[in-house]
Amino acid sequence: MTQINVKFKTPNPFPQIGDTVLPVLWFEEGLDELGDSIVEVIDAAINGPPKYKSYVLCVLLGLAVATLVIRYLFFLNLNSNRNLFLRGKLTGWLV
Repeated sequence: MTQINVKFKTPNPFPQIGDTVLPVLWFEEGLDELGDSIVEVIDAAINGPPKYKSYVLCVLLGLAVATLVIRYLFFLNLNSNRNLFLRGKLTGWLV
């Protein structure tokens, strides 16, 4: 939007009144309608990030669960070997 204003300075006899700005002419610039390609780009910019955010969340949750399962199985196996070693049924180096 473009606007042309006229500024009136405060006369000396009226110091309590500030400078006044009076709009004389104003008009809007721009397009009446957006093209299809621009609408698609804006739609992708609005709807894309939440969709990708949910994908990233699912991948990270999957990695977290897989890591927990692998650690659980590793420590379960380590405990099993340690119990066998303590009972004398397994000899060798325990990691």
